[in-house]
Amino acid sequence: MALTIEEIILKIQTGLKECSEKNNISRTDIQINIRKGNDLMGNIVLILMKANDAVKDENGKDVKVKTGELFKLNGAESLFVSGYLKKALATLATKNNIDIKSVNARIFTKEESFYPSIYLQDGLKIVKEITVNELISI
Repeated sequence: MALTIEEIILKIQTGLKECSEKNNISRTDIQINIRKGNDLMGNIVLILMKANDAVKDENGKDVKVKTGELFKLNGAESLFVSGYLKKALATLATKNNIDIKSVNARIFTKEESFYPSIYLQDGLKIVKEITVNELISI
């Protein structure tokens, strides 16, 4: 059974809130950057951010958020969604004339409820605000 857009948004809200609490990052500062990884397959990575800076682990590497953690999914669902996000970013890059190597989507919240806002970006440059529906309706 497919999830409704409202159910997907609720999952993201819950995931953002839990990531915020788990990592001691305020609601106004937490962001998740979704981008193509550097591996040969170009798999999607989700990077935890505090304001505009990637959170680093004790070795100085970016802290990654698991797809299942953000979207509240099990292992099989998580793999499916990661592949889907990879395709969605590629499609959004093409539609907006962004190089696939620099396209990314930044999820953050302005709301007490952790309602997600998403910006499509070309590297660090904001291209436009997109909705959850736009990100998942490719």
